[in-house]
Amino acid sequence: MSLLPIMATQLKVLDFTLMLLILVCSGICSSASELDNHGNPQHRIRHHNHRPSVSYAHREGQHALDQYVQSTDNGSAQPLQAPIGETLEINWLNSSLHEISINWTFANNYKTRGYIKNVVVEYFTDKGRFTSHPFKSDVMIYTLVDLVPDTIYTMCVYVNEVYGVNNASFWQHSKCVKLKTIEYIRRDSVLGLIITVGYFFFMAMLGYSQWKIRVCEIKRISKKRAKSLDNIPDESETSTMRTREFAERDRIHSSKPGSSIECNDT
Repeated sequence: MSLLPIMATQLKVLDFTLMLLILVCSGICSSASELDNHGNPQHRIRHHNHRPSVSYAHREGQHALDQYVQSTDNGSAQPLQAPIGETLEINWLNSSLHEISINWTFANNYKTRGYIKNVVVEYFTDKGRFTSHPFKSDVMIYTLVDLVPDTIYTMCVYVNEVYGVNNASFWQHSKCVKLKTIEYIRRDSVLGLIITVGYFFFMAMLGYSQWKIRVCEIKRISKKRAKSLDNIPDESETSTMRTREFAERDRIHSSKPGSSIECNDT
């Protein structure tokens, strides 16, 4: 019985396991290189020129109070009485290693008195802050990119509303939330990786053990066959022994008294 089919099957299993490990290691290395490239991130905001279709998904804690001010003739601003309740809502859309997406909407069925002049997005960290340039009012979804993984950001949206004669009145609605980018390597990801690698390692060892058992069984059968063949006498030797036996019988028979006939001529 040939060992080549068994060895080929086991080699395929080992090759597949090795290829999987190489792919996993290459993915980890590429992610690590990407993290190094973002060691000094260039903070940017990518905006989307369409209204959001995603409803409120998650919101975390702190926020700033809405600010309402009115411009005067001399250029100064004086506070106005704010409406009851919050008027601005920030919706968290998704987070990744280096990005956080949000959008804003008016809350509590708030209706503007004039029109929205512009919107400004800002976020803070322990190391500093970043403020965007003013966006148009129809830009309501923002994606903050090139962020640092596993970092908490305080994100604020300022919606500037103007109304009145000659747009003299200026109201600013503001809201801040704390959001976090996901971890570089999450614990559940590490656990899943360990389970996957362990499973394929176990399958490889199981295949190797089955291969060794099969090889030992084949060797045992081969030895048994060889031993059986050794116990079978050779046909040439058997025929020689029979010839000798017949010759010996003839000799013994011819050597007995009276076994031969003598002819005497008288």
